[in-house]
Amino acid sequence: MIMKKYVLKFWYEFGGVCIWGENKAAKNKYGYAIGPEDLPLSKELVDKINHMQYEFATIIDWDDPKKPTEWTQEHLDDFLRRSDEIYEELKIELGPEYDVINEADYIAEIVKEENNLD
Repeated sequence: MIMKKYVLKFWYEFGGVCIWGENKAAKNKYGYAIGPEDLPLSKELVDKINHMQYEFATIIDWDDPKKPTEWTQEHLDDFLRRSDEIYEELKIELGPEYDVINEADYIAEIVKEENNLD
């Protein structure tokens, strides 16, 4: 098995990015929090990633963060489906030097539980 040169994690974070350097090589080249525009990605994919990051932040009403989310289960399911599509595109565009670990579903599940989505 060939080791990947750069190991990245993919998950959504409030007010941040959704790509993170995991190993020393990735952190040395890109840092820990990685903007998609800093990676060798198409503009189309960068735009999709930025849109998803922005959309994720809407799960919280920032004027009243304790208020339950207005996202429905259908919205969350659709978000996760689109996130998985972006993850697959990310792996393809980055190529064989990169290992991308998808943790986006895990983070979304935490949000789902905290906001009592069924």
